[in-house]
Amino acid sequence: MAGGGFWDLAKARGAPLAVRDLGMTPADLDRAADLATANPFDSPRAFTRADIRDLPQAALQGMWPD
Repeated sequence: MAGGGFWDLAKARGAPLAVRDLGMTPADLDRAADLATANPFDSPRAFTRADIRDLPQAALQGMWPD
């Protein structure tokens, strides 16, 4: 997975792995999900706002991407 490769490279280089290290707070997660779903578009995979909301939560914690 490309995301995992970028995460591995960032870790190896000592780059921040969690967006909280870049200033994102838990309070920002709902706003990020709202912005990401404000303008629907065609996607090969259906997703919900809850799906989108989980992505920045994982990024906030610096988890390896699934």
